[in-house]
Amino acid sequence: MGMAVVSLGAADPGRFLRVNDALCEFAGVGEGQLVGARVGDFLGDPEHLEQAMGNLAELIAGNVDAVTAERHLFRADGGERWGRVSASAVRPDGDRDPSLILLVEDITARKELTERHEFAILCPGVPDAATAIRIGHEVLAALSREFDLSRTRARVGASIGVAVAADGDTGPDLLHAADQAMYAAKRSGKGAVRLNTR
Repeated sequence: MGMAVVSLGAADPGRFLRVNDALCEFAGVGEGQLVGARVGDFLGDPEHLEQAMGNLAELIAGNVDAVTAERHLFRADGGERWGRVSASAVRPDGDRDPSLILLVEDITARKELTERHEFAILCPGVPDAATAIRIGHEVLAALSREFDLSRTRARVGASIGVAVAADGDTGPDLLHAADQAMYAAKRSGKGAVRLNTR
């Protein structure tokens, strides 16, 4: 679990004061780069930045004492992660500035599984690329058939990437090649089958 203490002081809100190793690994930076940076520096899109800054303003004002949200985060190496962030305000007596305790759980794998809706079909013994493409079109036709959904008719769309194993390919190599072809199919429009010609 990533953990941090973040400033809530009016002069310097949102700045990391202390972090643990798990948060550094999650962010893809060392402690020296993370301490002193601002929370907003790692948020992955404008919508999440706006939401987080709004929450921070509410915490600073004392309108709320705790916030939990899922945030899209950028890593320094260009990668992306999703985190479930729980923030709790600590408001000490006296002259000490308030601070925020952050707990960050890495939920990237769960988000990818629930959002991608992708699957793979392995066809051993396929003699050539033309046969593999034909199979892709047959799968697409089967998926595209209308079906009953409660009191209405519905259909599912798909984009299919095809890759034929080359000498020396590992399972991940073949899956990556098919994945690249699938994204090319998505870019060309719905209901397409594309071959990776690597």
